[in-house]
Amino acid sequence: MLVKVLAQVKTDNSGLLIEVPVLLSEYGVFDPLLDYVISQSHIKSLPWMNRITFACQLLLEYMETNTGLFSDASKLFQSFVMRLSLGTISPEGNDPSGLYWLPRSTANVNQLLSALNGLTDWLANNRNTTSLTPFEQASSHQERLNYAAWYKRNQYNFLGHIKSNPLPSVLKTVRKVCGKKDVLKVDGDAISFPEKLFKPFFIHGLGKARDKRVALRDQLILLLMHGNDRAAVKRARRPINTNHP
Repeated sequence: MLVKVLAQVKTDNSGLLIEVPVLLSEYGVFDPLLDYVISQSHIKSLPWMNRITFACQLLLEYMETNTGLFSDASKLFQSFVMRLSLGTISPEGNDPSGLYWLPRSTANVNQLLSALNGLTDWLANNRNTTSLTPFEQASSHQERLNYAAWYKRNQYNFLGHIKSNPLPSVLKTVRKVCGKKDVLKVDGDAISFPEKLFKPFFIHGLGKARDKRVALRDQLILLLMHGNDRAAVKRARRPINTNHP
């Protein structure tokens, strides 16, 4: 049985205490997590500490209820991530593991996975343990995805134009256990601009700019956007020819 509590920890002789979340079991405090949280406490927030503590609690509970079933740590972690996504309850409502986890969203699973990646990497570097989510050679598709993510993070770098920014070698690697890619979902149709207000907006709105060049530029852009939008609507409403081979 694991319990999360807030503890005040003394790290030196200064008299100041650090308040951090810890996991307690019948064997005492889970030291690896405590050491990791303390090492990051000067740069991380309390919500981050709570998230990594909760993620670690889930992992330890899963390991406890599946003791001896996995010979490889990465396979255990892969199964753990799958259970986070799908839950542990059968369609009939049964769960022999006793966890009774409900399915979690892709975004939430990825948050928990990211937190645990940081913990296992830190333990591998500082405690000489084996990482549960080691890196492996990325495929060409995964490498392109890594590059796209790296480019998006760095294209708005304020001082990027005055320093060299070589491609990091990590782009050629990928985690052995990864979460799913989140998919943007849009419920319902997009809200369109009212047609009856388009002409007043075009003439009296954009057309009233002091600089006529600016007004003309904005009006031309608006015409392009409005034309593309109406063409898309017409294509969507066009009946499908079922007789076409």
